[in-house]
Amino acid sequence: RPEATGLAVLRTLGLAQLGGPKGGVLEEVVTLARLRHPYLVEIFEVFQDGGVLCVMTEYADEGHVAARVARARAEARERIEERLALQWFAQALLALRYVHESGVLH
Repeated sequence: RPEATGLAVLRTLGLAQLGGPKGGVLEEVVTLARLRHPYLVEIFEVFQDGGVLCVMTEYADEGHVAARVARARAEARERIEERLALQWFAQALLALRYVHESGVLH
């Protein structure tokens, strides 16, 4: 959280890159921005600047999940410890349950 760490990330996406109808994209991201859960990256602000969608999110110092898994595998030089894999899996399921309970379909 910027309040806690002073760090945030501004992600941008050219709406022309999306292809197909773009009318609901901003509304969908605004809906996701309402979600608050410890295992979801928080979205602080969403806005459109011309043809660019801008999304300010919480800074995740560990990076995205795939990068974290790759790093853990490299550090272990073989497999990720079962305990750690189960912990990450449980966290992902808790976040997914919250998203579903919030009425968001993916």
